[in-house]
Amino acid sequence: MCHLLLLSVVGGWRRLAQHFPARTQPSGNRYTMLRVKVGWVSYKNCLTVWNSPAGLFISVWALFRLGHPPLFIPRAEIHNPTARRFLWMETVTFDIGSPRITTMQLPKKVFDDLGVATLQT
Repeated sequence: MCHLLLLSVVGGWRRLAQHFPARTQPSGNRYTMLRVKVGWVSYKNCLTVWNSPAGLFISVWALFRLGHPPLFIPRAEIHNPTARRFLWMETVTFDIGSPRITTMQLPKKVFDDLGVATLQT
């Protein structure tokens, strides 16, 4: 269980939680079992993401939640999105916060549904 706390610090989840705690119930389109990268840490199939016009609500499955409280990232805090393609996988990597707190990588389909423009390639 200590490794969960360490991952939250290394990837930046802990700092995100300090700036962007989820204070309401999620709404919007729901995506489960996603592969999401926060900073250097890859979360494989253990996250649920809701995207709405207001932003992203991100939650780690309860079994892995130690050190990972739910987050709400407002759209206005998402900066510099960059699309990437590797084989069949399309992802978007973006900065969170200004100044940047950390980066996040989502599947492109999830990011596209958020409606944030100016995607660099």
